[in-house]
Amino acid sequence: MARPKLGKGDSQRLQMVISDEELQAIEEWRFRNRIQSKSEAIRRLAQMSLRIDEPIEKIYRRSKELYSVLLSRHDVTTFLLSEDVVDWERIAKIDLVTTTELIKHVSELQMAAHAMTAQVMKMRAAGEIPDLRAEAEQIKVEAAQRTKMFRMLMKASEAGISPDDEEDEP
Repeated sequence: MARPKLGKGDSQRLQMVISDEELQAIEEWRFRNRIQSKSEAIRRLAQMSLRIDEPIEKIYRRSKELYSVLLSRHDVTTFLLSEDVVDWERIAKIDLVTTTELIKHVSELQMAAHAMTAQVMKMRAAGEIPDLRAEAEQIKVEAAQRTKMFRMLMKASEAGISPDDEEDEP
């Protein structure tokens, strides 16, 4: 189904009833984004919602699947570590399979987030919403730091070093 072009065509008058809390939230958003009228603020909020509804649904579904994979990985690893003799090779194979699945889900999340971001960028280019690039850059920096830390942990794990080993040293 083709998406309608939002904001195109004849305008229609709309009457609506909303709660005081909703109206207050719209007013706050309107002032934060320097929008001239309530009508314009509501129109822009509706356009954003319509443009990102489908990608958000995909992100929600994929994140549930990702969480399920993470829980199962944790449960299996915990079980295997509780056995009398720890089979590290078996744990490594399970980690490889689940890591592959995690990468798949994260990639799908990334694509859904990109689809949503593309819609927001179109609206930003049209001057319809504020530019939050500085905040996005900070998120990227934090993600890069976490990635670096994760890679260091993976290298330590591959070398046979565990966090518990470091505590035992004098």
